[in-house]
Parts: sequence; C-alpha cells; structure tokens
Amino acid sequence: MAYSMLYVDDERDLEDIVRQRLGRRIRKGEIDFHFAGNGVEALKELAAHPEITVVFSDINMPEMDGLTLLKKILELGLPIRTVIVSAYGDMENLRHAMNVGAYDFIVKPIDFRDLEATLDKAIEEIKKEEQARETKATLTHLRNEMDYAGQLQRRILPTSFPESDRYKLFAKTLAAQEVGGDFYDFFNLDGDTIGFAIADISGKGMPAAIFMAVCRTILFVSAASLKDHHPTVTVKRTNDLLSEKNPEMFFATAFYATLNLKTGLLRYCNAGHLPPLLVGADGGISELPCSRGVPLGVESGFAYDEGEYTMQPGEMLYLFTDGVSEAHNADSELYSEERLKKLLEKDGASADPVKIVDAVWNSVEEFRGETKRYDDITQLAVQYTGAK
Repeated sequence: MAYSMLYVDDERDLEDIVRQRLGRRIRKGEIDFHFAGNGVEALKELAAHPEITVVFSDINMPEMDGLTLLKKILELGLPIRTVIVSAYGDMENLRHAMNVGAYDFIVKPIDFRDLEATLDKAIEEIKKEEQARETKATLTHLRNEMDYAGQLQRRILPTSFPESDRYKLFAKTLAAQEVGGDFYDFFNLDGDTIGFAIADISGKGMPAAIFMAVCRTILFVSAASLKDHHPTVTVKRTNDLLSEKNPEMFFATAFYATLNLKTGLLRYCNAGHLPPLLVGADGGISELPCSRGVPLGVESGFAYDEGEYTMQPGEMLYLFTDGVSEAHNADSELYSEERLKKLLEKDGASADPVKIVDAVWNSVEEFRGETKRYDDITQLAVQYTGAK
C-alpha cells in the first residue's frame, strides 16, 4: 500500500530534488509524491487527493505561508500530519508551529535522511492508527454478533411460564458473558406429565453457547420421542449422541425429571449436576437423594440411575447451577449452599416458585455487590400443588 505525501515550497527546484531522493520508494509504489508551490496550491492538491496523509511545508511562501496552511488543515479536521520546514534560525516560528499543532519539523538546509526518518515515523504511526481502527471495527462487529447471539440464545429458552391448578413453575437465568452455557427447559409430555431440566455447560462464550443449544435440542427431542418418559432413557440417549462426536470434549452437568401431575410421582436422573433441594410445605429443606452420574458428553454408553420421589401438595423442587452457590463477594467468600439452604428454609414455607427464585436472585446479587460475575446463574423451581 502506497502512502501519499505532499511537499509544499515556493522553490520549484525542490520538487525534482525531493522526487529524486525518494525515487526508489516512489518507483516501488511505497510512496505517492505530490508537490505544491504555496499554501493555496497545497489546499487544491489536498482536495484533489484526499489520500494524502503527510504534508511537508515551508513556512515562508507567497499567497499563503506554511503556518496559515497548517491552521487551515487543522480547521478542516483533515487526518494529516503536517511537518514544518524552515531555517534553523527561525526557531520562533517553528516553536509556534509546534504549539499550534504541527506533527514535527525539519530544518534547512534539508538533511534528506532526516526527512525520510520523519516521513517513516509518520507513516508508521498512520499504520498503527489504521490497524487500531480495523481492530476496533472488528471488535465492534464481534460485539454486535455476540449481542445478537445472546438475544437468539435467550429466545430459545422458555420465557412464558405455565398457569395450572396442579403445579407452578418458574425459572430465571443470567449469563456472565454475552452468551452463556447454562440452560433450563420444561415441556408437556402428555396431559398428565411434564418434563423439566437444568444444565451447566463446561466453558464460556460462543463455543459453550453452541454446545448448549445442541444439548437442549437433543434432550428435548429425546424426551418427546419416548412413550414411557423414563428420565434415564432420555438422559442416556442425550449423552450417547453428545459423546459420539465431541472432539472438543465439551460436557454438561444436567438434571432431568418428569412429574406426574395426578400422583405427584417425580422420576429423575442426574448427570453430574448439583442435587436439587426439596422445600417442604412446612419450610423444611433437604437434598433430593440422587447419584451424580457422569456429565453429558463425557462417556458414551454410561448407565445412569433413576430416582423416584412422590411429591406432596405444597412441596417445591428447587434446581440451580453452581453460579448461585459459588458466587463470591469482594472478600472472596462464596455464597455457598449452606447460605442458600438457610434462605430457602426462611422463605420456603410461604413462597411460590416466583418468590423463591426472586428471593435467591436478590440475595446473591446483594451478597456479590460490585464483584464481577464470573459464572452463569440459573434457577428453576417447580411446586406441586396436587391433583384436581
């Protein structure tokens, strides 16, 4: 890429001299050279050749001197580095030029090594500015892409929650970055059974978000295609498909369950996730008994265990990712499962899923304060209100 320079001097012989000195670089296409005899001609050249980025200008010239040209260039806001050329004895004008906004100066008689060094310095800075603009444009583009990806990701998660006289359900998630790796989902399997899940993908950013979308889709399709709705079969099928082609070794801890709305029978399968918490109608808190299993995507063919529990009217199942329990404050203290259990015990007896999720959310945010969020935070609560 050629960089364009303009030399301005009323000594016309200088055009041939400067062109000769820079001849090799001009012939190689490194520099486009332009010449003007005074400030008026210089402004015409700049208008005709907006690609000019470096101007060398003498001070003393007819019609328009170098200092006036410098001021005109600055007034026009042109992205040009102006180098003032003058006799060594004219230090007052040189100092004034630098104060007004000249990029640099060289003195007469011209030392062409100094001229080239000054030109190279200006070109190098121009290159850096161009690279900075390109980098900024790229980052802006990536930021816009990530923001859009985050919007798309949020749209694929359910945001309308069921209104039923047999159960209540509510969920909330917040990604630590523009896109996240956590997800929740819930769906009707038949008129009397619902399925619901929570998962935490390894890693952060776009790769984790893509794996999350794939994982959620496979889990949903696997669950919807089964007649008996056994969570172990759904989870095993999801794990096998994710493990089959997973060279990057992404994985997801996940908990998936079905709830029979007639009987309150909860069937569940845990793939390496944190055990959910049962909130009794009396406010008592206990962990749902379950084996951890291996996370999804780690080992094909793994045989998962299935648990069962019959929920009583008023009981609530609270699911969460480690972004809740491992949130930390400015003193590097963890929010902790113990703190979470105490909050649920305090508010659980009189709360529904919306109030519970919001109470935990507010508690974690208050605990965290201004500390940066490093992990996604996701919660899902299901309350069985009984068969009607």
